[in-house]
Amino acid sequence: MKIKRKLLISYIIIALFSILLVSIPVVASQAAAMEKDIVQLSESQINNAKISIENFFKNAMTMVKDLVPYVNSHELELKQTQEDFLSLAKENETFLCLYYADEIQMKDGGMAYSSDGWFPDETYDKYSRDWFIQARDSSNVIITEPYIDDDTKELVTTVCYAVHKESKFAGVIAIDILMTKLSDSISNIKITDKGLSFLLNKNGNYLTHQNQEKILSANFFDDYSELKKYQAELENDTVVKIKAGGGLYFMAEKINDENDWFFVTIGSTKDLYAQIDKILFICFIIGFVTIVIATLLSLLIAI
Repeated sequence: MKIKRKLLISYIIIALFSILLVSIPVVASQAAAMEKDIVQLSESQINNAKISIENFFKNAMTMVKDLVPYVNSHELELKQTQEDFLSLAKENETFLCLYYADEIQMKDGGMAYSSDGWFPDETYDKYSRDWFIQARDSSNVIITEPYIDDDTKELVTTVCYAVHKESKFAGVIAIDILMTKLSDSISNIKITDKGLSFLLNKNGNYLTHQNQEKILSANFFDDYSELKKYQAELENDTVVKIKAGGGLYFMAEKINDENDWFFVTIGSTKDLYAQIDKILFICFIIGFVTIVIATLLSLLIAI
């Protein structure tokens, strides 16, 4: 009986060793390949975020530049210009308002033309407005930091561009854009089904979030304090951390240099390794079946 028992144990040990010999390299190879695929996927999703932002602002950026010849070549009449702007604003559902303000202060006889009929009074100071100042001081199209619109209470950003006539500053053309569509697009760009993606400003505050109350008021690195150690890396590099801490993966990159906007996507590391778990489960089943077969064969031999 002792010899039979030893034979039985020997067969089982051989079976287990064979399983480990085969499964460990397979799992290691799959894990390495999967991590490479994850890095490539994260880079692809970051690129998708860049494209989404570019496409989101493309029409507005084109329009403010295309309107410069219109402004410079027309004697602007208030009602007609408002109607023309309204017609243009209706071309895109994300456009909240299209307007032009000349370089003269309202109290000194300046003008402003808006698609929604807005006309500021004499106390309105154009040169205290960020959108006006930023556009005046740049030769590029400017996208301002998002803000909550006073009237709609929606998250809005302004696309603006300086008008020059005979090389002199003549005013600013601007479009206020609702950020809702962009927020939806960013939320859908993720690595795993249960993952979360956000657009952040340079301080880490949310520019997009499923919970509207968090936008501009809450900070990503406060909500995910275990990831704060990577904040400094974002300024100059793409961050891809499969095991970032707290059971999370973390991928991020600056996607807008002028505004210092960052795209970040996070989720459970466990979800990333779901495929490896499946492979391990299959190896376990194969191992279990092999042990059962080895045991039965050993018993048959021992009889």
